[in-house]
Amino acid sequence: MIAQIVLKRGAKEILIFCGSQQDLSPINERLRGMMDCFQKRQTKFSTAYLDFTAGNLFK
Repeated sequence: MIAQIVLKRGAKEILIFCGSQQDLSPINERLRGMMDCFQKRQTKFSTAYLDFTAGNLFK
């Protein structure tokens, strides 16, 4: 859904910031869905993984 909104707004090159790269992270499924959508529409995208946790927000 978010990928469709981004594309509808005319984005041509997209940078996706991500947190955990753990296999069990539910974010990974969302990320795969966005990447599939961008690939199907031949939209350039890249990902950047950041090393942070929710605990870092409260320090």
